[in-house]
Amino acid sequence: MRSMLIPLAVIVVLLANGCSSSFMPPQTYQFDKERVYALTYGAVLKKVSSWFESKEIQIARGDTVPGLLSATYKLNPDQFNPEAEGYICDCGKPAVSMSEAQKIKYATAAISVMVRIVDDQHTKVSMNIQYQADLYLNEYGSETMGDSYLHKLECNSTGRLEKELLDYVGQ
Repeated sequence: MRSMLIPLAVIVVLLANGCSSSFMPPQTYQFDKERVYALTYGAVLKKVSSWFESKEIQIARGDTVPGLLSATYKLNPDQFNPEAEGYICDCGKPAVSMSEAQKIKYATAAISVMVRIVDDQHTKVSMNIQYQADLYLNEYGSETMGDSYLHKLECNSTGRLEKELLDYVGQ
């Protein structure tokens, strides 16, 4: 009887490990973050401002650097869900096991767009976005306990939002 317990214990451990995964970090994406336009500085600045308005993203006031437009805003869940069509940032893949699961929640984007004069008829737009999200742990069967905060995640841009802005300015 005792000789059967050891192989049974090994099988249980192997099954438990086979049904779990560890956190997978976000991928790194290659994309354009800047573009030069055959437009005046004023025309480009107006288009960039219009893009922020079209996305209902409020530009931060008080930037003392001319041509710098910046904003921080909360993403909706589809924007950081890899299975959603509007996916703009990769925060990695949460770990899952038989007894608990990690969840990514509350992602934010800090956007900086710099508009600079190249010459009288050309203007350069450079864009940088930093994404962060919160990682939570949910233990199965503890709905009354809620999710426990683990830590902040640094997320990577997929380049979709950058392409959207750069294309918008070029229209």
